[in-house]
Amino acid sequence: MSIRTGLSGIGDPRLFSDGMRIAHYSLQRAIMAGNKEEARALVNAGCCPDLMIPSAVEQQVPEAVVALLDLGASSNLVVDDFFGTTLLHDAAYGGNIEILAALVRHGAVLDRRDKNNRTPLKVAEMCGNHAAADYLRSAARI
Repeated sequence: MSIRTGLSGIGDPRLFSDGMRIAHYSLQRAIMAGNKEEARALVNAGCCPDLMIPSAVEQQVPEAVVALLDLGASSNLVVDDFFGTTLLHDAAYGGNIEILAALVRHGAVLDRRDKNNRTPLKVAEMCGNHAAADYLRSAARI
């Protein structure tokens, strides 16, 4: 999947003013185009990469995840308050090693448990994502 097709959501658009909604769509376009300078300027002007990174992780777009993390998105963002899952839990579910590695490089907590007491490693194992589970095991040893 390309960046172009991978960033469809930026959160609930009803939560934004028209100006802020336009700014976040501009940030999405800058990331899709690989325009780091424009993306940085938009973040400096108030766009929030944390609003976009859950979609990039869920839709398995590693280039977008890396770009958003580099722009300051939190690697430990809780993406589901009800279940207490983080971006790393979602990445473990998806099994994309590039995304897992990017989150870990940016400081994601490996042993954070969701409300069902599952770590991202446990999620990867439950989903049969063996390569992801192996990666998380090795990252925990470092």
